[in-house]
This record gives sequence, structure tokens and C-alpha cells, in this order.
Amino acid sequence: MSNKVHVHDVLNMMSQSAEQYSTDSLIAAMQRTFGEDAQYRSCSQQGMDAAQAVSFLKGKGKFEGDDSGFTRKAGDTCSHS
Repeated sequence: MSNKVHVHDVLNMMSQSAEQYSTDSLIAAMQRTFGEDAQYRSCSQQGMDAAQAVSFLKGKGKFEGDDSGFTRKAGDTCSHS
């Protein structure tokens, strides 16, 4: 059975680490933290893998920086989970 993770948990993980990520390093960190088979969900989508979740968060403007190094955009999380 796969672990079901809300994308807010990914944003919280990023805040706690305070490191810059590339897409690949964020996916690797997600797999280490939540498991390689984790499925990610948001308020509007379910069943995403790690790469899809990163793409989703990028598309929602949740990161600051560029592909060579980005962090979580401070204070930009919806209030439900």
C-alpha cells in the first residue's frame, strides 16, 4: 500500500530543511522522506507521483527561484489540507 501525502507536507518539508532544490533533488528528498511509492494529493488533484507533484507545485507558484535552485515561497499555502 502506498503512502498518501498532501502536497502541503512537501512544502513543510522544504521549509524545515531550508535548502535550495533542483527538481531532481526535491524528488529525491520526497522519495527519501515519504517513500518511493508515495502518492501525492492536493485540494484539487489526487494520485500524483513525486515528479507530478513537483510540477503541480511549480505551476501553482509555490516556489521561489529557478530550475537551478529554488525554495518554498514563504507564506503561500492554502489554509486547509
